[in-house]
Amino acid sequence: MARIKDKFQRILLPIDFSEQSEKAAEYALMLARRDGALLQVMHVLNVSSDITGLLRPSNMRGMLREVEAGLAKFMAKHLKGYDNVAADVLSGVPHSAIVNYAKKNKSDVIVIGSHGKGALDRLIVGSNTERVLRKAPCPVLVVPPKG
Repeated sequence: MARIKDKFQRILLPIDFSEQSEKAAEYALMLARRDGALLQVMHVLNVSSDITGLLRPSNMRGMLREVEAGLAKFMAKHLKGYDNVAADVLSGVPHSAIVNYAKKNKSDVIVIGSHGKGALDRLIVGSNTERVLRKAPCPVLVVPPKG
């Protein structure tokens, strides 16, 4: 049986720039400050392989630059004063990218909002969050809308 950690060393915070991401950031920051943990902030540019082949490299670079700027702005606003942060922008299917990132970077916990930005998210738990819950290599803290 896996041992529960007393302190987190690496906290993964996947964001999509929604209000839910802001709430999740509050919790992740609280945990990171408490434990002195590395806060791994990531955004997944939701680009399926079908679409990627149709995009010109210059368009993809432009999209990445825009998201990177948005990520920097999000971090400046919501993670102000905390310096132990790593930020990444990935492209792909969000739930797969989040789970793979957590495995590769040895995240101790994933802090994620219960719903994302998408209009088609499920009523109780968003579809990406649900998939992350099922496949994550570590505990997942799901932050509710009124969290």
